[in-house]
Amino acid sequence: MFHRLIIITLFSVAALQAAAQQTKPRSRVKYFVDSVPAATAPQISQEDLAYYDVVVYPETRKIIRFPAYDSLVFLFTKAWVDRPAELKQIPATGQLTLFGDQYYYKGQPYTGKVIDYYYDGKVRHRGAVKKGKLEGTHFYYNPSGTAMRRTYTNRSNGVVLVTETDSEGRLTRREERYRNRPEQTETYYANGRVKSQYSVTDKRTLSVSYYSSGLLRDSVVTYRGKNKKVYRPPHIQQYYQLVDNREYAKARERYPGHPGPYPYLAQAAADSLQFDKAARYMDTCLLLEPYESHLYLQRAYIRLAKYAYAATQEKRMSEEALTRYLNTNPPLNIPTAEKQQIISDLKKCEALDKWGFGYFPVFADIRNWQFLRLP
Repeated sequence: MFHRLIIITLFSVAALQAAAQQTKPRSRVKYFVDSVPAATAPQISQEDLAYYDVVVYPETRKIIRFPAYDSLVFLFTKAWVDRPAELKQIPATGQLTLFGDQYYYKGQPYTGKVIDYYYDGKVRHRGAVKKGKLEGTHFYYNPSGTAMRRTYTNRSNGVVLVTETDSEGRLTRREERYRNRPEQTETYYANGRVKSQYSVTDKRTLSVSYYSSGLLRDSVVTYRGKNKKVYRPPHIQQYYQLVDNREYAKARERYPGHPGPYPYLAQAAADSLQFDKAARYMDTCLLLEPYESHLYLQRAYIRLAKYAYAATQEKRMSEEALTRYLNTNPPLNIPTAEKQQIISDLKKCEALDKWGFGYFPVFADIRNWQFLRLP
C-alpha cells in the first residue's frame, strides 16, 4: 500500500528483563548494537535480535572508552551475524570518533568506506571518508530500502561545497563552508523554491525562511559584538506575538493567505472534539502550503482521532497515546472515502519527507494498521 514510515517495536522484552537483572537500579547503562554505540536504549524487534551480552561493573572499567558506566549492554542482530566478514570490517559512522571536524578510527584520521545499517540489515547510509572528512557522494535510504537522498561534498582551495538532492534528483540543500564552518546555507522545497537561507559573517547571523509560495515566513538578524541585538521585521514580530498569545483567529484575520495559524486552529478544534472543523482548517492550510510533509500527517491524525474517539470516548488523546492505541489495531469503523483520504495524506507525507520518516510522535508501523485496509 505504501512504504513503512518508521520501524516499530522494542527489542525483546525477555532480553530487557534479563539484562535488567544484571544491572543496578538507576545504574548508568550504555547500549551497543552490532558494536556501534547507541545514544539511547535501542528499539529492536525480537525477530531481528540474535543474542546479547551484558558487562557489569567493575568489569566495565577494563573497557577504556566507557569506564564511567555501570553496565554495558551489547546487542547483536541476526543481520550482523549473517553479514560477510569483509563488510563487517567496514566501520559504521557511529564507530568513528569526531574530534573537531575530523573523524578518527583507532586513533587515526579515518580514510575509507562507511556503511550504516538498519537493524533488519538494510543499508541506511553509505559513503566515504578521506583523511577524517566526509568526501564525495553519500547515499541515504529509508527503512524499506528506497534511496531517499544523497549528498555530495567537494573540497577545493579551503572552500567546502555540500549539495544535497532527494530521490528524484531535486536540489534540497546547498551549503558553503569556510574555515570549517557553514557560512551560507540554502534549503529548497520540492517545487524548487527557496525554503530557508542562513548566512554568517563576523558581525551578524541572518536566518530567513519562506513558504513554498514564496511568502516570507520569518526573518531574524542577530548582531554580535558589543552592540549585540536581534532584529525581526515589525510585521513578523507582531504575527508571532499573536501566535504566542494563542490569538490564532486574530492572526488569520490580520495575515490573510498566511498558512501559519491554521494548524493551531485545527488542533484547538480537535481538542474540542470538532474533528470535521479541524480537518477543514487543515484543508485550507494545505491549499496555502502543499509542500510541508508534517501538515499532511496532522490532517491524517485528525481524521484518525475522530474515529478513535468514537470507539473509546476518550477525550483529548495525545498524539503519542493515539499512536499507541492505533498500534493495537482497534476495529475502527472508518468509511472507505475517509480511509482513502488518510492513506493519501500518509503517502504524501512520506513522499515529501526526504528522510522517509521522522514526523511520527512515537514508533508506528503503518503496514500493520489493518483498519486502514481498503475493501
